[in-house]
Amino acid sequence: MAMKSVGMAGVNPSNPKLTALLEAGITVAELVAAAADAVAKGKPFAYALATAEGRRRDAAVAPLPVAGLNKQEALEASNAAVVERFLRKDQSVTH
Repeated sequence: MAMKSVGMAGVNPSNPKLTALLEAGITVAELVAAAADAVAKGKPFAYALATAEGRRRDAAVAPLPVAGLNKQEALEASNAAVVERFLRKDQSVTH
């Protein structure tokens, strides 16, 4: 209903992708924002789901901001982000 409230047509509450996203913890606000963007672009429900999923994935791997850190702290933060991305890729390959 929330996605429909922003004009998203063809919402399927029993869609397996939607169910999986909700089980993974995606919020209604994230889905509504993706639906609003999809509606503005004339895209369907599946596009909104893919957008919401992609935004969640991008947020999970985005490096932390380094503003206010000294050079050593910035380097350590950057290295930690690289290691985290490497470990996530390694886990996805082995599973």
